[in-house]
Amino acid sequence: MLFILGCRLTWAQDSRHAIKFNLLGPIVKSIPIQYEFSLTPHKSLLFEAGYTLPIDLFKPYYGKSKTFGTRELIFSDFRFNGGYQITPEFRYYISKKASAGFFVGGYLRYSKYSVQSHVKYTGENYNVLFTFKGAFSATNGGIVTGYKWKLGSHFNIEAWLLCLHAGMNRLKLSASNDFELVDAPQFLQDLQSTLSDIPVVKNWASNIVNRDVKVGFGYTFVGTRAGLCLGYTF
Repeated sequence: MLFILGCRLTWAQDSRHAIKFNLLGPIVKSIPIQYEFSLTPHKSLLFEAGYTLPIDLFKPYYGKSKTFGTRELIFSDFRFNGGYQITPEFRYYISKKASAGFFVGGYLRYSKYSVQSHVKYTGENYNVLFTFKGAFSATNGGIVTGYKWKLGSHFNIEAWLLCLHAGMNRLKLSASNDFELVDAPQFLQDLQSTLSDIPVVKNWASNIVNRDVKVGFGYTFVGTRAGLCLGYTF
């Protein structure tokens, strides 16, 4: 008990630890928690872990169909069934105040989400539903600048002024079905044509391995993050 009490007193005196929550996260259905450890008055290491709740993407295309003669392909949904993000960061505070004021940092970010989509394919003698399941992942590196204000001896708030990252995004989905009724090469051609109508991604790839239909993409991406974080220092 004396050892634990001594550690708590040391931590309180040093104020080298901070737990923070990004107040903007819930806007995009994300729950991000950050831990920051001050190496020196001007340098710190930060680790963020977050969970994103399920969300529907490409909703304007839900239920839309595309016809190919007597064939019809209906894109039912495209859903992220939740996922996580981990982000280690090194930060340097330029101001004379310890762990406060203007800062610059560099970070790595890895994200992974479970994905599910349904495609209905009909023709003269068949009506088949394909359930695609898989994962979306992203690996990015970036820079962040911002400003942190101390609110008394324990609380602080920080705003990110500029946050940019770039890296590789990948999506891999597969569906199993019986192709006795469906012409597999024709289905792939119709599926590729339908996916090409979605403007967000243009380089979809698809193929059939045994009885599994596989679709996906991989491309470099430049993005941004937003942060307004409330923290507690101890």
